[in-house]
Amino acid sequence: MRELLEIGKRGMFANQKSLEVVGQNVANANTPGYSRQRVELEAIEFRKGGLSVGLGVNVATVKQLRDTLVETQIQSKEGDLGGFNEQIKLYEQLEVLFATGSDNDLDKLMTKFFNSFSELSNNPESLALRESVVFSAQNMTSRFNEISANLDAIKDSLTKESTTLVGEVNRLTSDIAKLNVQIANVSGTGQANNKALDLRAIRLNELSKLVDINTIYSNNGSVEVRVGNLVVVQHDRVFNVEPEIDSTNNALRLRLNNGRTLKNVGGKLGAMIDSFETVLPDFKTKVDTLASNLVSKVNQIHVNGFNLNDTTGIEFFKPGGTTASTIALNSQIVDNVSLIAASDTSGAPGNNTAARQIFTLLDSSSAVGDKSFIEYSLSIAAETGFTISSLRTQVESVSSSKLMLENQKLDASGVNMDEELANMIKFQNAYQASARVIASVQVMYDTVLSLV
Repeated sequence: MRELLEIGKRGMFANQKSLEVVGQNVANANTPGYSRQRVELEAIEFRKGGLSVGLGVNVATVKQLRDTLVETQIQSKEGDLGGFNEQIKLYEQLEVLFATGSDNDLDKLMTKFFNSFSELSNNPESLALRESVVFSAQNMTSRFNEISANLDAIKDSLTKESTTLVGEVNRLTSDIAKLNVQIANVSGTGQANNKALDLRAIRLNELSKLVDINTIYSNNGSVEVRVGNLVVVQHDRVFNVEPEIDSTNNALRLRLNNGRTLKNVGGKLGAMIDSFETVLPDFKTKVDTLASNLVSKVNQIHVNGFNLNDTTGIEFFKPGGTTASTIALNSQIVDNVSLIAASDTSGAPGNNTAARQIFTLLDSSSAVGDKSFIEYSLSIAAETGFTISSLRTQVESVSSSKLMLENQKLDASGVNMDEELANMIKFQNAYQASARVIASVQVMYDTVLSLV
């Protein structure tokens, strides 16, 4: 009968523990990052009189239900989404910069500038029309300057934000290393630190949004984290990331404190690096090319023309101002509009040939490569729209895949209330049955004692 008491006692304990786990699952059904748990039971073998009668049940462990393969795939999707969304954010800024939808668009200002020469050609000796040329030219050059300054501002913002994200990466890797220690220490006792496992999964997910990560799990439960094939977390060791910014050469490098440089970073931070090193310099080059060709072709005509003072050799735009940031009118012309050359013949102030030649540059199909000035300007703006559309399509595709994976994760790790309530009834009944075993033993003892 002693064995029966032990069986009943162990049965009550095992089912009580099972009910506690069910209660924990129900209580955390809506807790972000929580993975449902299950009590693992094992039968206790006991032999008596040559027979294997058993000695009840034992709680082996409280197991956490999770699919690490699915979680790894979700982390990969998070990295893709982090990168795509960061790129969309950048291109939306560029879209607003190059296509404001107002009269302040660069293509419209260039059109007004060239049209002002067309108007001047109708009355080359008019000082008022010459003032109009200067006014439209200043509006256009100011827009070039503004675009260049805004590109630099976006670049500076990226520098600051990337530095902040590097600090966030280091914080997350440090947290993961600390959790590794907690998990491994409990794992050494044959149990699992489920709370730490959940928290580490959350930290890994947060890290995967910032950089692409690869994870390798060891037998003691700790995880090794790699970024671009370089280890950033190894059990309790952390290799911090340090940014190296070279604005002059458009270089943004991430170096580990062991001296090695991270490559193929991916995620949000990887998108920032690509924006800093490639996207922004490319747009800056394009707008500089537009400014340079505009200055060169207008000055080439103007320097050979004659002004109202019957002098020649004066450049319309400031000499050397051949980038978007430096383009400006020649200060001589700003101070004296009579120096604008509209004629191509000395002694003929009413001649409009030079003004007409500058105006015809508007429709020149070879102003910038094989495009006109307006076509080239619009192509820069159009590139932002096309890229945003493409990126959003990729976001939709990756989001759809991520949603499927999250549903798979939910099937494995999510709390199903119907299942938990069913388990609650099952364990309650089992607990009561175990109690009945003990009650039966008590009756048996009472029967024996009554015979004494």
